[in-house]
Amino acid sequence: MKKDITKNKINILAGIVLFNPNIDRLVENINSVITQIDKLLLIDNNSENISDIEKIILDKKIEIIKNNQNFGIAKALNQILEYALDNNYSYFLSLDQDSILKENIIEKYKNYIKYKDVAIITSHYIDLNVELNTKFSKNKFEYVNFCITSGSLCNTEILNKLGGFDDYMFIDYVDYDICSTVIENNYKILKINEIGFYHEVGKSKKIKFLFFESIVYNHSYTRTYYIIRNMYYYSYKHRKSINTIKMKFRILKKKILILLFEKYKIKKLKMIIRAKKDFKSKKKELISNGR
Repeated sequence: MKKDITKNKINILAGIVLFNPNIDRLVENINSVITQIDKLLLIDNNSENISDIEKIILDKKIEIIKNNQNFGIAKALNQILEYALDNNYSYFLSLDQDSILKENIIEKYKNYIKYKDVAIITSHYIDLNVELNTKFSKNKFEYVNFCITSGSLCNTEILNKLGGFDDYMFIDYVDYDICSTVIENNYKILKINEIGFYHEVGKSKKIKFLFFESIVYNHSYTRTYYIIRNMYYYSYKHRKSINTIKMKFRILKKKILILLFEKYKIKKLKMIIRAKKDFKSKKKELISNGR
């Protein structure tokens, strides 16, 4: 994925990755973004309700790419990046299907586009399931080491230079991976210190665990597999730049929270065991390739 952007005009593509979306929420999502960008690309990962999705595509600014299977988030994000490259979009905004942008947030993002070496611009978000206490810095913006992919305005040229998103990760930890790649290559993530969008992370809820307040997400057992496998994979892939000991504790905590507070414990335990086994196979492959 090595191409050049031939024009310097700042134009913005937005991309929404779809898989069996709630149509009403998707309509809200589209309505919140369509007036703020130049083009909206929908990447559908073989949704069962594709006919319902097509019925709501009423604006000429919207285009849909229909995949013949579920390729996951990372590959779909690469499809958005590829489209941005092919059509000379200097920046692309990535959105999950259940995110809703605030008014004029893209105009605010644009104020920071010219800042040097910024690969991603983001902002605060509110989880629609969990009311989080958002603490704002006194500064209008700050540089951070992590942001979720949804609501992120990405520099097309820089992300292409970095090789895009890691298809192997499929869904979870794709955001951690791309953020670490950005930082490791001396680029920056700029966060605007105001709420920019609303988002929904699974069926999340707050619980008390030991002396701390934690959040459990009640993802499906299939999703649990990707979460655990990719936590191991991310920890190994970025072992030179992250605190791997801290990451091991994060993995352990995630397993405990899943097995204590989520549904379908037996199925999820099996997925956790399978995830570690599959990671070990992937690790052998990486080592044999000198990585």
